[in-house]
Amino acid sequence: MVAPYVPAEFADALLDHWSACTAGPVPLTRTVEELTGRPARTFARWAADHAGAFRG
Repeated sequence: MVAPYVPAEFADALLDHWSACTAGPVPLTRTVEELTGRPARTFARWAADHAGAFRG
């Protein structure tokens, strides 16, 4: 599907990389809180908080 846009070798390498990254969930960190001074939000919370920005 990506053949018109990406060389086959690159697409194969990318798929190999993605499949190697599916060993499990990544460990959680406190980086967001350390950088912003606030706890991180879930995507669901962010989406609810910003829903108005996406309404017509």
